[in-house]
Amino acid sequence: FVFFAYEGIRQQLDQTLIGFVPSTAFRAQTLALSPVLAPIVNAFPAGNGPTTVSTGVTQYTGTGKQIQNEDAAILRIDHHFSDSTTAFLRFNNDSATSYAPLGVLTDRQETITKPRNGVVELLHVFSPRLLDEAKFGFNQAISQTFNLTAQPYTVSIPNFSGLNGYSTSDQDGTTFSWIDNLNWVKGRHTVKAGVEVRRIQMNEGNSATTTLTYATVANFQNNALDSAAVLATLPLKRMRKTSEFAFVQDEFKLKPNLTLNFGLRYQFFGVFHEANNRALPFDFLTCGPGGYCPAGAPFYFPKHDDFDPRLGLAWSPAASHGKTVVRAGAGIYHEDGQLDD
Repeated sequence: FVFFAYEGIRQQLDQTLIGFVPSTAFRAQTLALSPVLAPIVNAFPAGNGPTTVSTGVTQYTGTGKQIQNEDAAILRIDHHFSDSTTAFLRFNNDSATSYAPLGVLTDRQETITKPRNGVVELLHVFSPRLLDEAKFGFNQAISQTFNLTAQPYTVSIPNFSGLNGYSTSDQDGTTFSWIDNLNWVKGRHTVKAGVEVRRIQMNEGNSATTTLTYATVANFQNNALDSAAVLATLPLKRMRKTSEFAFVQDEFKLKPNLTLNFGLRYQFFGVFHEANNRALPFDFLTCGPGGYCPAGAPFYFPKHDDFDPRLGLAWSPAASHGKTVVRAGAGIYHEDGQLDD
């Protein structure tokens, strides 16, 4: 059995942008005082609205287009090998690109996202009481952002709309999972057990950004910068780790109207490491007075004893004649919260 579906969207919306830019006279005066400011002055679009002579501000009105293009597809194939063995393959792919105004002038932002995932499963029935399900799957989310501007710096000047600096950001997160689940029915017991090994890859990085701030219009015209904030390039870091999970659960039908569930889950959340050993962890406790750890040092120390019990029941009082069910459950749970995972 083969199933395929496709969906596409093409959307374009207009948006009115109203900003404030240097007037023609203000531009000429500024360039006469500080010719070195030409790249910043010329980054402002020409005004097309009323001018306030006292402040040198001209209104700018333009149209910003919001554009979104997206293509999504899914493919699934099911195969029947025999009465006891079946398999399926499923793959989802999505690719989207959007453009939108960045601020109220002519700057634009482009965003590219590519989420995709897939799984293949093999199911085998050994007997009416025993079956096994094996899976391999992956999930990936790719995101890239580009600030499309005329100059490399973000600039802030009183009275005028802000200028955005060119920058890029990249994110690529992928997980691979190997899973096997077993179902066994014995009398009044239904036992389920499973294992999973999950490989996690996270790639992130962004370009350098610089913000220039002028406290007054006079300071700008005289090129007297009040502050500059510089965020250095974050090289693409390739974080990797492996986590392991296992569980066993018994659903025990103690009476026709009373079912008990007992379970135990084990979880091991691995430690991230940078694929090229470029990461330098910082820890006063384990790396001396300076706190700087050597390359390849662990980011943290994992726990190896996350055993999580589960207990549950479902009870239908006889007096209710099957119209009322009382359910209760309790358990201990651990999760992984390290480094955005």
